[in-house]
Amino acid sequence: MASGLNEFKSLATDGPSVASLGGGVFGHIGGSSVPLSFAMGGTGLRRLLDVVLPEQQLLAEDHVDAWELQTGTFMPGFPALMNDLQFFNTPIIADVSGDGNAEVVTSSAMYDVRAYGLGGTVPTGWPKSTGGWSVATPAVADFNGDGKMELALMTRAGQLFVWKTDGAACQTREWPKYQHDLHNSGNYATDAEPPSVVGALHATRSGDSLVVTWRAPGDDDNCGTAKRYIVRVNGAVVGSGVPAPGAAGSSQTMTIPAANVRSVTVQAQDAAGNLGIPATVTLHGNHATTSRAHSKASGGLATSPATRAAAKPAGATRGLLGGFGALVLMVGLTMRRRRSV
Repeated sequence: MASGLNEFKSLATDGPSVASLGGGVFGHIGGSSVPLSFAMGGTGLRRLLDVVLPEQQLLAEDHVDAWELQTGTFMPGFPALMNDLQFFNTPIIADVSGDGNAEVVTSSAMYDVRAYGLGGTVPTGWPKSTGGWSVATPAVADFNGDGKMELALMTRAGQLFVWKTDGAACQTREWPKYQHDLHNSGNYATDAEPPSVVGALHATRSGDSLVVTWRAPGDDDNCGTAKRYIVRVNGAVVGSGVPAPGAAGSSQTMTIPAANVRSVTVQAQDAAGNLGIPATVTLHGNHATTSRAHSKASGGLATSPATRAAAKPAGATRGLLGGFGALVLMVGLTMRRRRSV
């Protein structure tokens, strides 16, 4: 791979730039039409000498590097300048600017988190100040269901920051968290994001029939179109008459014989086999109620990774705790401690 100063495609001057410390990630920086890239924290030669020699080396630089995989050359705008070493930091690749093109986002041993797009462009409102050293990997997700990505990062001192971004929630998942996905696979090709829970599940008796309606989830959370539905009546899987999933947010209807029906459960599955959280409506005579355990999750907001983990195996839970869900969990624990004081 390129490293020499003469191969730089940015304003950086400390060469060669050596990939060092932290971890590396893959993704299409600048959009899907751009070749796949590899990004990682880097340091210039003078900065490396600064680490091992007793005196400070003037004009030493810390970098975040990004190379085109096909050619091994630097992507336009890289190496991009960082303001300190990235000891254990791994970047992410996600669109936080809202232009549909992903940026490299990373933090360092200084007091901010930075984002760089193709050509070294910096999104409006960046960098974000943390006021503390960070050794963690940022993560993006639609935390509050507003259709935009939020970015979370924890500092070494234990402070959790969550910022709003302009990036759309329904964007290509390049490398959104530590180890890429909820399974912690570290594999760019892995799809581990399940569909959201079906929304507004309801059942109404009509003569000898039961009309079941719901709002369609997506393939990834509330984005796209799921592969299929698994419908259970009184716990038994229904083999026919199940509608094909519509686009996320669309209305779905299914009619079944009403005789002896006590409960109807609807669960979405995506093409990778990931299962969404099942939602159940229970019938009491002529009345139908959705179980409380699922009614909150089906309120129309994008379900958080912590909620979705209930539908995943243990490996997915471990992946979750390595990313956004661990940050959400830490917020809850902090608030609980404050209430107990």
